[in-house]
Amino acid sequence: NMMQDMSDQHFNKIKNSLKAIPGVNTISRADHIPGEDMGGNSYGANGKTYAGNFISIDVDYFNAMGMKMIEGRGYSASNVSDTTKSIILTETAAKTFGIENPVGKSLRFHGADVNIIGLVKDFNQKKKKKSYQPIVFQYIKGNPLRYVIINLDPNQSAKALNQIEQIWTKLEPEFPIKYNFLNKTFEK
Repeated sequence: NMMQDMSDQHFNKIKNSLKAIPGVNTISRADHIPGEDMGGNSYGANGKTYAGNFISIDVDYFNAMGMKMIEGRGYSASNVSDTTKSIILTETAAKTFGIENPVGKSLRFHGADVNIIGLVKDFNQKKKKKSYQPIVFQYIKGNPLRYVIINLDPNQSAKALNQIEQIWTKLEPEFPIKYNFLNKTFEK
């Protein structure tokens, strides 16, 4: 769902309230969700420029989305360089940019070198067909990450959703909850 107040303090209030609900596994946020158009950027590798999609995320994103880290690591809130100079690529992004064994290597982004700290398994961004896109993830503190992503235990999801709606209405009275199930989005 989208938040009206996108500050870290407000998100932490929402996160702390929701994580107490039985059936809520992980809570994260991002500036885009799978299925919608993402921002695009240019990246430099091997003296060439490549286009790639771009998602700003927080440290719990890969756990909340159930995405598999193939190599390297995810983001850490305690590591300052993770928020400024580190990126994580999908397999297709690494192939598109012509980088083999990408973890530990760097890309040029906005005139600066950024370190590749992780490689995640490709996932279907749009449809069930295997049309994977090159996606670059960056952890940016203070970026307007408007979507809240909640990973639910499927056996408790109906009850958990009911409680999530009640808490959301109290914390975001001007911004009614709207949600969709990402696993259903990929099955279309």
